[in-house]
Amino acid sequence: MKFVNKLKPIQVIVGGYLVLTLLAALLLYLPFSRKPGQSLSFIDALFTSASAISVTGLTVTNTAETFSLFGQIVLLVTIQLGGIGIMTLGTMIWLVLGRKIGLRDRLLIQLDQNQISLAGLVRLVRSILVIVLVIEAVGAFILGTYFMRFYPWHEALYMGLFHAVAGFTHAGFDLFDNSFLVFRHDYVVNVTMMALIFCGAIGFPVLIELLQYPSRRRLSLHSKLSLIVYVLLWIIGTLFILVIEFDGNLKHDAWHEKILVSAFQSLTTRSAGFATADVRTFQLPTLLMMSLLMFIGASPSSSGGGIRTTTLATVFFAVRSFAKGTKEVSVFGRQFDPADVRKAFVVAVFGVSLLVTALLILSVTEPFELKWLAFEIASAFGTCGLSVGITGELSSVGKVVLMVIMLTGRIGFGAILLMWRDKEKKALYSYPKERLIIG
Repeated sequence: MKFVNKLKPIQVIVGGYLVLTLLAALLLYLPFSRKPGQSLSFIDALFTSASAISVTGLTVTNTAETFSLFGQIVLLVTIQLGGIGIMTLGTMIWLVLGRKIGLRDRLLIQLDQNQISLAGLVRLVRSILVIVLVIEAVGAFILGTYFMRFYPWHEALYMGLFHAVAGFTHAGFDLFDNSFLVFRHDYVVNVTMMALIFCGAIGFPVLIELLQYPSRRRLSLHSKLSLIVYVLLWIIGTLFILVIEFDGNLKHDAWHEKILVSAFQSLTTRSAGFATADVRTFQLPTLLMMSLLMFIGASPSSSGGGIRTTTLATVFFAVRSFAKGTKEVSVFGRQFDPADVRKAFVVAVFGVSLLVTALLILSVTEPFELKWLAFEIASAFGTCGLSVGITGELSSVGKVVLMVIMLTGRIGFGAILLMWRDKEKKALYSYPKERLIIG
C-alpha cells in the first residue's frame, strides 16, 4: 500500500488497467472459459482481454464459438469496467462501504474520466453510473424482446443484454458469426444500436448537460463542440460511404437501405466496431475515410478512443486563427485556454507519431499490404474494433503492438504523457528568445 501511495495518480490508473487486463486474461485462459474442443493460447487470451478492457473489440477468435457462458460473462464484466472506467466503479464501491473519498481518490477519478476540475467528481460518478445503467437497461430490453423472434426467450434476453452493454461501451464484441451482417436491413436493431453507440460516444459530461438542458437552457463550449463535430463527422462519413459504395458494396440495396447501411458504418467507425457490411469488400477510398474517422474517434470522457472530437476542433480553430492573423483562438463568443490549445496539438502529434511507428513495425513483422495494416492500426488506435480479417493472423509482435495501442487509446494520450511529466515549477530564470524559420 505504501508503494502505491508513492506512485503518481496516472501511474496508479495505468497500473490498474494493466492488472485488470492480466487478471481477465488469466480467467479467459482457464479451460472452463472455453467451449469443449476450443483452444486458446495465452497471447490470444491476453489480446482478447486487452481488447475488452480498452473496449476495442478486435478479436483473434470468434467470441460465440470459442468462449463458454462463463468466458462470455468475463468478457461482459471486463468491457463494462473498461467502458465506465475502473475508478467510477471503485468509487461507488467505496461509497457503499462508507469510505471517505479523499483528495488522492479524486485525482484518480479526475484522470480516469479525463476531467478538468476536481469539483463535483463524486456527483459526476453517481450520474455516470445511473445514466449507464438506465441506457443499457433500455437497450437490453428493446434488443432482448426483439431477439425473441429468433431465439428462445432466455437466450434472447442474454443476447440483448450483451449487445446493449457492448454497444454503449463501444466494445465491438458480438455473439453472432459475422457481427451484425445478418441484421443489415433490420431497422429495429440498426436504430437501437446506433442510439446506444451515439450515447456512449458523445461523452458523459455532454449527456448530463443534455439531460439538464430543459431547466438550464444552455450548453458549455465543450458540449457544443462535441455535439457539432461528432454529428458533422457522422454526416460526412455517411455521405462519403454512400457515394463511393453506391455501385459497390451498396449496389443491391434499396435506396433507403443504402442510407441505413452508410449511416451505421459511418457511426460505428467512431469507436464502436460493429459492422452491417463486409469491410473487406469496401473500396480503398472508403477504407481510408473510415481509418480517418477511427483516428479521430469519439468525444472525451466517453467509452470511445481516438484523438477525440474536441482535439480535432481545437486544432482546426487554432489553424483558422493563425490563418486570420489573430493570437486568440475563439468560437461561439468564447476564447480557448492556451493550455488546451497546446495540449490538443500535443495529443494530435502524439497520435500521428504512434500510428506511424506502429505501421513501420508491422510493415516489417507482418506479410500483409499496408492498406490492411493501416486499417487495423487505426481501428486499434480509435479503440474501434473493425477489422479486415487479419487480426488473428498477426504475429505475436503484431498483437503486442496492437495491445499497446488499444490500451493507450483507452487511457488517453494526454494522460499517458503525464506519466513522465514532473510537477510544474515556476522558472527562476528564462533564456533569451530566438526566432526560428518555420514551414
